[in-house]
Amino acid sequence: MLKHNIRKSIVCIVLVMILGLCSLSPAFADDVYYQGSLYNHGSFSFTDNTLTSMRLVMGQYIAVKIDFHKPDWDAGWGDINLTFQIRDADTGSVIFQDVLGPAGSNIVGDEYYWIDLGYSGRYIRFWLDASSAGASNGNFRSATIDTFRVYVYL
Repeated sequence: MLKHNIRKSIVCIVLVMILGLCSLSPAFADDVYYQGSLYNHGSFSFTDNTLTSMRLVMGQYIAVKIDFHKPDWDAGWGDINLTFQIRDADTGSVIFQDVLGPAGSNIVGDEYYWIDLGYSGRYIRFWLDASSAGASNGNFRSATIDTFRVYVYL
């Protein structure tokens, strides 16, 4: 009876380890962006920075539109900038980066970014960072994203 319980325990431990290793693998994207489709991620707020879940992009090129503003509850003084990056999910390397702003309480950002990801089938993550515009007055600024749209083409 004791040997049977030890065997069951070892099998359970091995299965848990295998599941843990699979969850670390970037081969499983949370979302898939298909060519010719528009994805609207709506409005959301964050403080300091945020990294989205992994996306598999089934197209080499994407168009991204971001509109944002400084929320009333932001703890810092003055306007904010928004750093926008697209990162390779496998390596963490930056594929694209731009700084938008400065923005106060009015919405800023009325343009699309046309981005070449290098190849179709790439796993990416979006990284956004709110920071002080002009003179620094500390970290942990906040931003509200009013529009975050991604269109996949070619």
